[in-house]
Amino acid sequence: ISTAGRDALGDIKVLLRTVDSGQEDTPVKGVGELRELVDAATLAGVPIEFIERGRAYPLPKGLSLAVFRVGQECLTNMYKHAPGARAELELVWKEHEVRLRAFNERTQNEHAIASDQRGLTGMRERTELFDGTLTVNESDTAFEVVAAWPTGGADTSEAPHP
Repeated sequence: ISTAGRDALGDIKVLLRTVDSGQEDTPVKGVGELRELVDAATLAGVPIEFIERGRAYPLPKGLSLAVFRVGQECLTNMYKHAPGARAELELVWKEHEVRLRAFNERTQNEHAIASDQRGLTGMRERTELFDGTLTVNESDTAFEVVAAWPTGGADTSEAPHP
């Protein structure tokens, strides 16, 4: 948790420098690394499927970082609050929007940690920073987070992320 906190603080500093310097600095991570993040979580024992729909296009560096960090927080929450449950992380590229959807089944796992809602607050702040919206849907059997950001649109000449 402390490492994730330090990483997030470092990313915020990069984000602020990016805004101040006309986006000359490059964040270490971004939307293109979501698949690698999911692969690492899978190796750690989190049964998660990564789904990418649509044609990827370049995002502003700060927005790309925000999408990555929201995805990272979703995976962390899945691991903490529903260990072992089936889960999906879906990235959808639309012409004027990028959307990240995290879904996991609820478990009755005795090792699950009760939520203090701080992760959701952080995701909401990261989403709203770039004029996006965050929706949380809960039921007795599932938990879903949907973050959506408006974008400048797709450059159809750009190839999707690998």
